[in-house]
Amino acid sequence: MDTGPAPAPVDRCLRELGITRIPLVVLTHFHADHVGGLSGVLRGRSVAAIETTAFAEPPDQAESVRREAATHHIPLTTAAAGEERRVGPLTWRVLWPQADALAPPDGPNDASITWTSLGSPTMVWPHSL
Repeated sequence: MDTGPAPAPVDRCLRELGITRIPLVVLTHFHADHVGGLSGVLRGRSVAAIETTAFAEPPDQAESVRREAATHHIPLTTAAAGEERRVGPLTWRVLWPQADALAPPDGPNDASITWTSLGSPTMVWPHSL
């Protein structure tokens, strides 16, 4: 869930934990403090997919994510409310953003992916709302 602002700290953390495979990177929105460390997550690791919000603001950060995904041949998907996914024992449902919203969000924070785990325990991740 998000990468932090810089590549080195997240790379070091994942390396120290022995993480070499990541089934899904969820980027809640495109602010630099949420996506700036993506290259550190990808460094030396197998990442199966990256999921983002559809609201591509700020555009330079959204483009950076698209470029990193393309360079590493990683599928880039867009989250939508109601979507359910499962990775290993974790199952979750995307609560926000609504795909059929009548008005565009006021900014990236209002378009952040918010999700809840299904099962036990139930947790909600309301990033930057």
